[in-house]
Amino acid sequence: MNGEGGWTFVRDGRKIPSLGVSVIQPKEGSPRDPAKAYDGLEAHGGNRTAWAAAMAERLGGWGFNSVGAWSDDAANRSGLPYTLVLWLGGQSGHGQRPDMRLVDVFDPAYAALVSQQAKSEVAPHANDTNLLGFFINNELPFYGEFGWPTDPDKSLWDRYMALPPGAPGRAEATAFFKSYYGNLEKARGEWEIASFEQVASGPPPLPQSLGARRFKHEWAGQVADRYFSICSAEVRRHAPNHLILGSRHAGRPPGAVARAEAKYADVISINHYRPDGHPDFNLLRNLHALAGRPILITEFSWRAQENRSGNSNAKGAEVTVPTQADRASAYRTYVSEWMHEPYALGAHWFQYHDQPGDGRSFDGENSNYGIVDIADRPYEELVEAMRETNVAASNALGSRTFPPGGYPFDPEAWGELVPVRLDGGPLDASHGIDLSAASTSVKADAGNSATVAPSASGPRVAYQTGSGWGLHADFGLPEIPPGARRAILRVRGTKGHRYRVFLSESGDGAPGLQTYSGREGADGESFEYAPFAATGGVQEICLPLEDASIRQYWGNQRGDRKVATGGLGTFSLFVFPGQGPGEIAVESLEFAP
Repeated sequence: MNGEGGWTFVRDGRKIPSLGVSVIQPKEGSPRDPAKAYDGLEAHGGNRTAWAAAMAERLGGWGFNSVGAWSDDAANRSGLPYTLVLWLGGQSGHGQRPDMRLVDVFDPAYAALVSQQAKSEVAPHANDTNLLGFFINNELPFYGEFGWPTDPDKSLWDRYMALPPGAPGRAEATAFFKSYYGNLEKARGEWEIASFEQVASGPPPLPQSLGARRFKHEWAGQVADRYFSICSAEVRRHAPNHLILGSRHAGRPPGAVARAEAKYADVISINHYRPDGHPDFNLLRNLHALAGRPILITEFSWRAQENRSGNSNAKGAEVTVPTQADRASAYRTYVSEWMHEPYALGAHWFQYHDQPGDGRSFDGENSNYGIVDIADRPYEELVEAMRETNVAASNALGSRTFPPGGYPFDPEAWGELVPVRLDGGPLDASHGIDLSAASTSVKADAGNSATVAPSASGPRVAYQTGSGWGLHADFGLPEIPPGARRAILRVRGTKGHRYRVFLSESGDGAPGLQTYSGREGADGESFEYAPFAATGGVQEICLPLEDASIRQYWGNQRGDRKVATGGLGTFSLFVFPGQGPGEIAVESLEFAP
């Protein structure tokens, strides 16, 4: 409902926010050692219904009124309004890999599959008045590999270019490419392309600019339009009186995807973890302005090093705080600020119980996300903060208002593939960097490691990659004259292995700090550049500095979007995961006019 006070859910004639908890399970489903994992059934003689009744009474006492995603059937039948995640699509002859869930949505077989899935997953709930609505899938890979940006050369466009000539998706991609550019000359401004036939039957054209990356995002919007049109039609056919709650985006979706989704969904849902305890209103207000839909935050949390479940928090979303008091404080701030927004429908905490101290068996996550520990004891400071904050949020609905004219969309604040600016200059001459004496460090996810050592040709990074996000080797930079327009890197890497360059300004740090202060006006931003593949020999990589993207997981997210070369502090080589052992040596690095 959108009216005075903004958007709200309505239940039994009352306006309510959806304040919920996700992953409400009676016991840990995949423990390595059951003795180190949550089991809420034990206290109820193994009776799921009794456990669910006690759980619902607890949640109600803590001010919660909804059951979030990934919850047990008994929790969904406990009397609280609940939500369901639908797994629609993703199995149309292209395997079961998560990154192929959106390929090929243009194939008639894909639509037929969704129809079958909806009949079995949606129809049984058509008359359940306690069902708040359906999520259509979860963290869909609209960026190609995942629901968040990684390698732009593994985008949804690249997935469709890998389809055989004549495949429905490739034919649709070819038609869209021709329509988008209109003529070959315009396309050649952004791609290395000989003819439109390359798009139809390959080898596909090679991207040459930031504009080509923007095109890839627009193509993701075309895929989203087709996907949501198919799924929403089937959901509404089987359950016309229920809400479609979006697809639980993993952070910011491409703008074209949000616009497409809004045509078919009633709500935009987003998983929104924030280390600093404050919602990112640059993202959220712009997402609302872009989509014109209310927003439900479907995952957020913090994990404390001080906990009773033996959680080391080595794996999971990086929202670690020292104590349970810090978790309580973060909840108060985040939910209070968020629920004052007139387009905010609610927030669902992740998750009900702590993960096992020795990690879940399928992915090793071992985080203190729980409201209760593995012995089913509530964290009292946290639940008291939840109780007070949830009651206040429910009572504050009537005081919310939109600003005059609403929230306008601000492309700069949204920050999607917006060109960065460069500082004064240009340089009079190239400036070489001596990395032999540079300070070095390595940051790596579990299963990845590296060492940095000098060699005759320059610093050499020997690495072993596994799963997770990968690793990067960081080299401290000396002071550089301002005004560079290019970075020229000469490297020798393991043939076929993929790498990426990061440049970080001095004064950088984790996202969400109050201040970032570097030399020569630098404000702590961190930039990333397009990946490259090693040839096995010495190769020269030219990086136009203005082709940078802001790194989303490090550095100041609210900076001036300027590569202040006079204030750069760190040069980094990122090594993609899953490539096994290898090495890369830096022959030279220079900044040029």
